[in-house]
Amino acid sequence: MIVTLDNGQFGLESSKEDLKESLSSLLSDSKSYKSEATLLKKQIENIKNSLSGIAKKISEYNEKITEKRKVLSNHIDTVDKITDDAKSYATRGKIVAEIGVITAAIAAPFTGGTFLVAIPVAEVVVGLSCLAFVAFVKGSFVF
Repeated sequence: MIVTLDNGQFGLESSKEDLKESLSSLLSDSKSYKSEATLLKKQIENIKNSLSGIAKKISEYNEKITEKRKVLSNHIDTVDKITDDAKSYATRGKIVAEIGVITAAIAAPFTGGTFLVAIPVAEVVVGLSCLAFVAFVKGSFVF
């Protein structure tokens, strides 16, 4: 124990029993702190392991999302191409039907108008075939 003497100087004034009691108390506190530190270290390791597992799952999920995004993008591109092709076929069919109408109108004086009756039928057939193709395309790529 450190005490102040009357003359203002510091000195040791303790017995062996006082010193033993102080050291025993310090040893007990040190052991208690060590066990608490060990427990905290284990808890920190458990938290670290949990966070590591969460990070791994997030990484795996990110990879799945990235892969599905690529597949979806490819699928959208394919459907867009097929839709554009269907529109092109429909436009071509319409042009052919219009050419047929013009031809029928020109040929009407020579055929006695009988070819004009076939025009609406031809337009219906061309229109339905284009619609059927578009319906087929859309039906075959349903999500």
